[in-house]
Amino acid sequence: MKFIEPKIKIVEDVSFFDMVKSGVYYDSRVSVLPDKKILIENVTIEGCIFEKQDFNLVEFKNVDFWDTVFEDCSFSNMDFADRSFSRCLFKNCKLVGTTFENCSFDNVKFLDCSLRYASFFRVRFKNIIFDNVNLDDARFYEIKDCKDLMFLNSSMNFTEIVKCTFTNIDFSSNEIHGFKTDFGSIKSNTFNVEQALMLTKLLEINIKVDN
Repeated sequence: MKFIEPKIKIVEDVSFFDMVKSGVYYDSRVSVLPDKKILIENVTIEGCIFEKQDFNLVEFKNVDFWDTVFEDCSFSNMDFADRSFSRCLFKNCKLVGTTFENCSFDNVKFLDCSLRYASFFRVRFKNIIFDNVNLDDARFYEIKDCKDLMFLNSSMNFTEIVKCTFTNIDFSSNEIHGFKTDFGSIKSNTFNVEQALMLTKLLEINIKVDN
């Protein structure tokens, strides 16, 4: 699986307030923090780079993200529902306790991010990479539409994967202590020996050794 980088053109440096005031939500580099609550609604943000932004000061309503890079940004404890993320990169971002429900992720990469306690409910995954990410206590629930999903060198301790259709995923490079799952969610995937033994205990599978 190959990650397709966001298509970023030559961008103009703007502040968040200038972006909202102008109504231009494309081809911009945003690095000036807002100092009060901002509402953005009914737009698609495309071809933008956001750096060191605290999105807790931004309220999104009916906003989609295409070809966008988020670097050193915070989305902690935010809720996203019925939104689309296409060709996006999250790099060194905080998404602690963030909830995604009925969202569509198409060619999205999370790199060096913290997603502790994050929740993904009934989302759609296509060509998604979690690389060196903290997913401790995160929750993946009822994800049935999933194609080309990768977890690499990530911490997934006490992560919950329930009622999902995850197949052909190699979990062997990740830490999965205290993993919470069901057989239907993890069948046809790859685990290392230590992980496999842990899962047999979790799923109450008895191993018989012939003398």
